[in-house]
Amino acid sequence: MTDSLAAIQSASTKIVPKPETCYCSVMRETLLTMLEEHVLLGQRHIARQREIVADCHRNGFRADLAEELLSLYEQMQLLHVAHRDRIRNSYET
Repeated sequence: MTDSLAAIQSASTKIVPKPETCYCSVMRETLLTMLEEHVLLGQRHIARQREIVADCHRNGFRADLAEELLSLYEQMQLLHVAHRDRIRNSYET
């Protein structure tokens, strides 16, 4: 290993904070808060899209595109929840 490569690797290990530091704790809480906000926002989008689908049916309009969008929102929501849970579980172990 060259001296310059060794110096870079040594410096990079000093930059990364240890998990028990306050910085990592703040980053973890910020990430979990952001992920939870994504899940909540997804719930609001789904609720609103369900209203739109119901309005389309009630007023005799085509609802196929609105239903397709609702399905996409629901699929994305599953991904958001799984991602949040995966990250949350990784911090608990």
